[in-house]
Amino acid sequence: MDEKNLKEEDVLKALDDFLDRTFLSKEVGESQSIQTEISGVLVKLKSNTSVERPYLAALLAEGEKIISNQWFKECYSKSEKLTAFFNNFKSLKSSI
Repeated sequence: MDEKNLKEEDVLKALDDFLDRTFLSKEVGESQSIQTEISGVLVKLKSNTSVERPYLAALLAEGEKIISNQWFKECYSKSEKLTAFFNNFKSLKSSI
């Protein structure tokens, strides 16, 4: 991508698509999107259900890679989906 000719809506679409394509493998061999996993783990933690520490660490590491991206930092607040991901990630991080 030519950074000089980028439109904000193209960047937002690319980030949304990237989020949709980021999957984590669960222990049972299933794969879930990182958005689904973060939401699910948040629900488990709020209901005092245990989550395996190695999986939680992997989930946080992947989420951190996404929110640390410069494009994400600059654009997430302009997308409902990206803002929800950011807020859920921050909630997850603060609840452990």
